[in-house]
Amino acid sequence: MAAEKKHHRKNRWLVLFLLSASITVILSGIYQMPDEWDSLKLKHILRNMESSSRDFRFVIREFLAMPKNSPGKTVRGPKDGIYNKIVIAAVDDAAMRENGDTYPFDRKYWADFINRINQRPDSEKPKMVFFDIVFADASQKPASDAALIAAFSNYRGGIGEDIMLDALSINASFSTSDPEALKQIQNQLLAKYTLNADSQRAFSIGRFRLLNIRPLDNVFYYPVISSMMPEIANSLDFLGLANIDNDPVDQEKGKKPMFGRSTLHSEQGTNTTFRQVYFPSIVLSMACRLYDIPLSNVEVLGKDLQLKNALFEGKRTNLVIPLESRYRLPINFRSYPASGFIRIVSTREMEKQKFSNDTILFVGMHSEKGAYDIWPTPLGPMFGIEQLAYALGTVMNRDFILRIPDWANIGYVFAFSLLIGAFVMGGLGWTIAAIFFSILLPFSAGTLLFIANIQALTLLPVLGAILTVVTMQLIILLSEQREKQFIKATFSKYVNPALVDILIQNPELMKLGGTNAELTVFFSDIKGFATMAAEKNPAEMVKFLNDFFSRMTGVVMDSNGTIDKYMGDVLMAFWGAPIEDPDNALRACEAAIRMMDVLEKFNRERIVVGEKPVQIDIGMNTGNMIVGNVGSEKIKNYTVMGDGVNLASRLKGLNKFYHTNIVISEFTYAKVKEHVIVRELDLTRVKGKAKPVRIYELLDLKSRS
Repeated sequence: MAAEKKHHRKNRWLVLFLLSASITVILSGIYQMPDEWDSLKLKHILRNMESSSRDFRFVIREFLAMPKNSPGKTVRGPKDGIYNKIVIAAVDDAAMRENGDTYPFDRKYWADFINRINQRPDSEKPKMVFFDIVFADASQKPASDAALIAAFSNYRGGIGEDIMLDALSINASFSTSDPEALKQIQNQLLAKYTLNADSQRAFSIGRFRLLNIRPLDNVFYYPVISSMMPEIANSLDFLGLANIDNDPVDQEKGKKPMFGRSTLHSEQGTNTTFRQVYFPSIVLSMACRLYDIPLSNVEVLGKDLQLKNALFEGKRTNLVIPLESRYRLPINFRSYPASGFIRIVSTREMEKQKFSNDTILFVGMHSEKGAYDIWPTPLGPMFGIEQLAYALGTVMNRDFILRIPDWANIGYVFAFSLLIGAFVMGGLGWTIAAIFFSILLPFSAGTLLFIANIQALTLLPVLGAILTVVTMQLIILLSEQREKQFIKATFSKYVNPALVDILIQNPELMKLGGTNAELTVFFSDIKGFATMAAEKNPAEMVKFLNDFFSRMTGVVMDSNGTIDKYMGDVLMAFWGAPIEDPDNALRACEAAIRMMDVLEKFNRERIVVGEKPVQIDIGMNTGNMIVGNVGSEKIKNYTVMGDGVNLASRLKGLNKFYHTNIVISEFTYAKVKEHVIVRELDLTRVKGKAKPVRIYELLDLKSRS
């Protein structure tokens, strides 16, 4: 019994292991499959759901970080590191009203803005000033342009501006299926819209290129460069891309390409050639200036970036910026848009503001009345200038969101599925707990890890666990159904159908495999059966036995007995298993007396049709016996074994010597003496028994007298 249970548990663990492995492989395969295979958009759905989970973790983290003594206040604190130095000079609604709600502003406005900063004493002049405003071409006011160019040129301090990389789309009217024709159209458009490598504009921004990056395909790429006037570019101390790029697969928000690739063209006579150039992001360019290294110290290190010989905490060292696909930095947003975590002041209030000489001033749009520069983030729509400030904070504070490797996530999904499956195997209560923990644990663990800037998958463990719960429940139900079918097939022919139903509802009552139990075993046969068989043909004998055994079997089953077997004219039965019955001896005696009544009726019917009456011999004994399934793997018989069984068989045979019908042992009598009428027969030595056994003839039940 113990070995069978152990084998059963081992099988269930094997099924759970294989199930968890299969679910993990399927979910991970869908999550990582190439986009071109995702015809059903399953990967798209999973990744978008995981992205929503990531957004939720941002919200929870920021909620937990908010001051609890300031109801309604959304500022996350305290500030740390570079965020104490960053100030955004915002073109807000007040600045827009001051300029007639028209944008862009007259460039004289920005010339005066720079000059006022330049006139500050060195102790109050920002360390760096970054314009998230592209002064691309000459305006309709040459004097204002000249003033702005002069202001950039005369500024004493670090000043920079960004550029944008734009896509180049082919008009539908040019569409063609001919690859050569398509390439020709593309080259014509590239020649028209990309920068000429020999132009003054290209020369003016060329000094900010990343020259030591090898050709890369998996990098942010747009061919068209939108840059400032060369006269301004010549005065800049830093320059870079302002592009923010959401993940095209799972739409994770707020990822900053740390460098990008674009195209320059050159014309030599009638020939046009193209070459790829790399520019840093404005965040990388500013970081290099803050770390006191040239852009030539930037190199690609696998999928990350390395800043060689950077000045960090007073020492020169190599710093690594961990990136994700296409060399993008996941921005670690530390608070909600315009929460005040990053100091934001209106450009019209700049003269009233005091700055230290380590201030990093971001200048850009912060009003929906002007250029629309709002982009999605996990914490809500945010102006581009604020996103860039958080990106710089992520790099300079080394506040990176580290994504757990794919292999670790796969192992996590597998291990969690195993754990939840183990819960399910514990029963209904544990299954309910498993459903609860399937959702709670991944999100709780994911949130706690995210607070520590570690991003782990949450959706796949949840899906894996739920699929495990559902599938394991189906397997258990099917297993229980097979078990019920087995019980029914095993016992329906041998025990009362009502007992079969009890066994089906309580399979633990069926102790298979052999166990000791106190039972009462019963044997009966027909007196003179050999002579009867010789007088009748086989068909008549089969009909007779079927009729006889049907009646006697009904008596056994009605008394909750179990039919063991039929052997010729012998009927073997027992009471007390598979369902335990402390009154099994009395049940057997009641059945024996009832059989004699049934036999009397049976004989009357035989006499009517001209047949001879028959008599039976019955022997019964009570004692400890072994009960269980015996046989081969394919065919088993639920039976009893032991000396007590042999004694009952011997007692049946003694009826012919004492001219009785029912002989019971002293062990049975001891159990039923208060309920039966007996006649003591003898103290007999039965074959196989060293000690004599007292035997009794069972005459009737006291309840019937």
